Amino acid sequence: MIVYNPENGDIRMNARSKGEKELYRTKFGFHLFGDVEFFDGKSKFTLEPLRESGAASILCDDIDGIDWVRLK
Repeated sequence: MIVYNPENGDIRMNARSKGEKELYRTKFGFHLFGDVEFFDGKSKFTLEPLRESGAASILCDDIDGIDWVRLK
């Protein structure tokens, strides 16, 4: 299954392996938009804030309804 969100250009898919996911990403980009790199394949999530700021990156005092965050 592949889901494309035209509002933000995201593509999500269900694939069995990393290679299969890469194949889908490039083929759908090519066939739908004429560009194998249309979907860049980069993760939209990163752990970099944890590396850079440590515990300060999970402070949530300014978010209503969240009292604390714990990483596991």
